Amino acid sequence: FSISMTRLRDLVGQPTRQSVRLPTWVDRLLSIGIVSTDPDVVRRQRFVNVAVLATIGSTTSHIIMHSLHDFYGLLPINIYNVFMVLVPPIIPQLHRYGENIGAIALGILVLFGHSLVVCLLGLASDLQVYFTFIPSVFLLLIGVQHWRLFIVFLLLYLAALLLLMNYAPNEGLLIPQDEKFRDALSTQAMINALAINAAIFFYALSALRRADLLNL
Repeated sequence: FSISMTRLRDLVGQPTRQSVRLPTWVDRLLSIGIVSTDPDVVRRQRFVNVAVLATIGSTTSHIIMHSLHDFYGLLPINIYNVFMVLVPPIIPQLHRYGENIGAIALGILVLFGHSLVVCLLGLASDLQVYFTFIPSVFLLLIGVQHWRLFIVFLLLYLAALLLLMNYAPNEGLLIPQDEKFRDALSTQAMINALAINAAIFFYALSALRRADLLNL
């Protein structure tokens, strides 16, 4: 009985070694452009690639919604969204030029691009909500060791948010009379924000979990 109890304690006390394994094709997709052999740099650059895919996915959902609602009335934003689908895939190719070049490029692209979106569609669309969590995602991409760079981007995003909240038109520059459309955009923005946060942090914690298991 004593031996059985000892074995039971050992079994219960053992940490589980299970971790989430990505399909091979997904793993290859997230490794595009990465040439570093430093495990920490590789992990963070893969985070950048995840953020790029999340940006493309979110933008694609907006293209579909805008096109179905009023393609010509929202043509300027549709053109911008096509740009945001075509340009981000280039960012992983920047990894070879520096460990944080891709993250910086993505951060700047989103900062200026999304500021334009908020002006075009208005504060009533609540699209400014993205500015509240992007700096935290950026910290994940560059690592806490580059906290000075994080502070710079945090201040840039804070300045953009404050400027938009005080000076951006509430109804936007495109189809300002369509209140129902802005209500729908607000709902979509909240859902996208939830989905993007969940996807990026799920992948980040899964990667850290795998790294911990390799060190056991």
